[in-house]
Amino acid sequence: ALQYDQVFTYKDSLLYEGEDILGSFKNNEKITLRKLIMLMLTTSDNTASLWLQSLAGTGMRINTILDSLGFEKTRMNSRTKGRHGDWEKYGWGQTTPKEMARLFEMIFRKKIFSPAVSDRMIRVLS
Repeated sequence: ALQYDQVFTYKDSLLYEGEDILGSFKNNEKITLRKLIMLMLTTSDNTASLWLQSLAGTGMRINTILDSLGFEKTRMNSRTKGRHGDWEKYGWGQTTPKEMARLFEMIFRKKIFSPAVSDRMIRVLS
């Protein structure tokens, strides 16, 4: 299982061309999972987002988890087999206001993750 302070090694092969902070890293620089998440959330860093998607087990795995939680409209499209048309139409991912509200409520009520992980998520997202 991934650990919040786990250290990863950046490789140039991870680069998603653009103005990302992570894209300015040099090959073999170290970064924690915590900082990858921060870059994804606060700067919309695409390199960090794609790296985290890979660490989570790919878009297909993420979508399977979303299905198991009852989310029918929330999907990862980017680099996800069978979702290229959705990616062209909607972009990297898609959701609805109702499903986003439900997801945040489930996190707040600690219905998906452990209390400690849920509390950390609430702190990071607020």
